[in-house]
Amino acid sequence: MSRLNVAVDFHSDETVPSFCSRLAAANGVASMREFCSHLGLNVQAIITGDAEEVGRLMTFAGLGPRDANRGSVRKIDNPAAVKGEVIVASSYSTSRLRYCPRCLREDVENGIGLKIARPYGRTLWCFSFIRTCRRHEVGLQTIDARDIDPSGYHDVARMVEKVLRSKDFDKDIPRQVSHPFERYAEDRLTRANNKRLWIDEFPFYMVARLCEMTGAMEKFGKMFRSDRMSEADWADAAQIGFQIMSEGRAAFEDHLRTWHEPFWKTKGHVGGGLLYGRLYEHLAHESEDPAYDPIRKIMCDVTLDALPFGPGDYLFGPISKRRVHSVHSAALEYRIHPRTMLKLAENAGIIIPGSGYTPERKLMKAAAARQMMKAVGAAMDWEDAMARLGVTRTMWNALSKGYIEALPETSQQGMHALYDPGVIDTFIEKATSKATMSMESTDGLLPIEKIVKKTNCKFVEVIDLLLEGRLMRAAVSNQGVGLGRLRFDLEEIAGFLRLPDHGGLSLREVSKRLTANDRVVRRLVDLGHLASEIAINPVKRCEQQIVREEALADFVSQFVSLYVLAKERRENIGAVKRVLTHLGIDPAFPPEDVGARFYRRRDVSVI
Repeated sequence: MSRLNVAVDFHSDETVPSFCSRLAAANGVASMREFCSHLGLNVQAIITGDAEEVGRLMTFAGLGPRDANRGSVRKIDNPAAVKGEVIVASSYSTSRLRYCPRCLREDVENGIGLKIARPYGRTLWCFSFIRTCRRHEVGLQTIDARDIDPSGYHDVARMVEKVLRSKDFDKDIPRQVSHPFERYAEDRLTRANNKRLWIDEFPFYMVARLCEMTGAMEKFGKMFRSDRMSEADWADAAQIGFQIMSEGRAAFEDHLRTWHEPFWKTKGHVGGGLLYGRLYEHLAHESEDPAYDPIRKIMCDVTLDALPFGPGDYLFGPISKRRVHSVHSAALEYRIHPRTMLKLAENAGIIIPGSGYTPERKLMKAAAARQMMKAVGAAMDWEDAMARLGVTRTMWNALSKGYIEALPETSQQGMHALYDPGVIDTFIEKATSKATMSMESTDGLLPIEKIVKKTNCKFVEVIDLLLEGRLMRAAVSNQGVGLGRLRFDLEEIAGFLRLPDHGGLSLREVSKRLTANDRVVRRLVDLGHLASEIAINPVKRCEQQIVREEALADFVSQFVSLYVLAKERRENIGAVKRVLTHLGIDPAFPPEDVGARFYRRRDVSVI
């Protein structure tokens, strides 16, 4: 294969169609197509970056196989590879010349050879999202389609020739600074990107599209019209989107959450289109490109982690598992009234702070709701709990106030309290584990209800003694259930619960001292003849009417019953009575009121 007589330099940032077009011009051929035809090359294969055909072109130009890869765009279905980056073919075009007038001027002034063959087309100019020459800070210009014959598309030298015909083509061009997004794009496409960003892990065409769409939604609304946007609008949109995407995944996720506003403004269901606008429509309906799958997953995760989407809903496909419930959706799933579900969730403390006010907008994590309903479903009411504990209603009332707590979900006043069987079993196990005697040693021990009755103590006082480990004689019987299996020593319990002695005499003891029956002593006390007071019985721990020793001594020193008087005189009681009557000595108290005859000792001292 012979070499061309005239060759041109193949610049490191030049496209293959530009190089081929300049070769044609340098060798005096009218067009690139005619030039390829003379050499037996397929011009379309050159334009699309066919490796074999580009290699043949390089051989004609005296260049090696390595040069065939430089500046070449190779078709890979719809995306195309440029300098190792993957872009969408629609965003890369060599058909019409986009150019920097200042660069073309410098090419002409600094180049050698035929003037028309000096300027060359830069690879970066072919990208639709590169709109500024970073070096000269001017906006890229595009040759008018009306100035190009369709057969001249991709023929850079012929298009440059038309541009150069205007001597003032690079005059009065306003200054235009490239946006950070364009600088990022240039650095990535020229492999000068040293700063690693989250978006670097995605194909470049995907990054560019996401930046443009995200920014356009921010600037022009979620449902923006692309056909109404100018080049300047797209440039601004790309920069706005880049500011969001370049901050990293967390920043992108946070921005997605700012688009959830429609959910909070409506009572009904919302879908992906209402939340994420054109971005969702593009990823869900317009593009099936698997490269976007990580973004689709992020959007799904953000949505499912924040909003009550679940089975029956659709977001890039049917949703199989719910992560967030509303009170309304949880009530439907667990088949209870929304008000009951709201009370349960509020008592359990699982309502997500900052959620809405209606059942459709009060949210909770689905896992928390599932755990709550599992606990509620396994719980029992107070009657079953009482039976499981083996206690009476009175004992249950005492235990339910500080010993056995109701489920937090049902603890609100006015709700039907439910109890966790595990909590009840744990309490029973804790109580029975304090037993200090074997099962065979229960003879002489009493169940707790009898202990309570005989000591007149409170049920919880016995339980406290047991739980505190203060009892040395406690056993578990094989009869009964729960706490009903416990057996206690009456004397030991009484010893712990006995109160300090009140220091007085019971009415029964007073009866013995006075040698009078109980009814007589009671009437003496009730009528105020014998001073008494109310005290707490140290054993039975109840109120008791007592008489102090000094009060009884004072009474005995002033009064004496007919029976005691006769006994002191060792005379017949009837004879003593007749003597007293004969002497006109009357009882101190009406006998019919007291039930016995009591006389003042000073009155009977004369006999």
